[in-house]
Amino acid sequence: MIWAICLLLAVECQADGSLDEVEIPRDISAGLHHFLDLADPAKTVTFDLEKVAGVLDFINKPGKDAALYYADNIADAPSAYYEFDIHQNLQKIVAYSFNPDIPYIATVPSSARLLYWLDARKNRQSAPRIERYLDQLDSPVVIKGLQHMEITPDTHSGAYYAYNVHQTIVLFKYRQRNILVTVSKQVDVSAVGRKGYVLGTDDDWDYFYSGKPGLTIPALGWVKSYMYRSSGINIYDEVDPVDSKVRCAVFKWLRAGWAGINMVRRQQNQHGAKATHLQRSETVCKTDEGDLGISFAALGGINGQQFFSDQGVLRRHPKI
Repeated sequence: MIWAICLLLAVECQADGSLDEVEIPRDISAGLHHFLDLADPAKTVTFDLEKVAGVLDFINKPGKDAALYYADNIADAPSAYYEFDIHQNLQKIVAYSFNPDIPYIATVPSSARLLYWLDARKNRQSAPRIERYLDQLDSPVVIKGLQHMEITPDTHSGAYYAYNVHQTIVLFKYRQRNILVTVSKQVDVSAVGRKGYVLGTDDDWDYFYSGKPGLTIPALGWVKSYMYRSSGINIYDEVDPVDSKVRCAVFKWLRAGWAGINMVRRQQNQHGAKATHLQRSETVCKTDEGDLGISFAALGGINGQQFFSDQGVLRRHPKI
């Protein structure tokens, strides 16, 4: 669950502000909250397909206008919605994006520096293997856990953040279609934002991590910024397994800034979700997950994420 942060103060946001803002139908809000409750450890919730059916129908509804769709705010965190299609089957997406042998950063290297699962003592552990469940979805499968996330430097503010998230994965069938949903909820306020630099363009995946608090915006290097709250719902709906088509839908809520003031707007939220997930779509369609898994396995005892992030600079691997 990963999106870019544009901190607005003396900075011109490059997100497209020309789109009309349209609120998502209120009758699906209960379904969205049901998904989010699954990632809230304070709530004892059993997955109920009937409660989320409206959400699944909405993401496949044709004829949506070119607009910035948003849901109701959660804890003062503005939201944004984005949908797109991946022309692969769900099996391929899972084998690439949810493969414990392939570090998450291989999927979205311009968004995530680190992402790994934690055990009850907050030690790193292997990610669950969910591919095996796709052929046995007579009843829903729900997997819950804790993840640690560190994002790459924001292209506007230069800040990068580290935080933990409660993560829930749900696999089930709806109208005979296989569906995968991931739900995330940030555990607490992130570590203070630190200064990072994009070396060249963001497409080169070259970053410098200074470890020093602050922003790289002139005159704002002193600012101590944080990600206060974030939640997300990612839906992968295999609408056509024969012709290999998966409808992807992203609902994101994000509150971030400094001095307790939110600096994130809906346009920025959508822009970050779009950039992250389009990159994932491209890499899934163009990469052989088997070859990539073998490449990381060839590193021997070196963890793939450690391979990329031990140094201050993350560089593009020639085999990826």
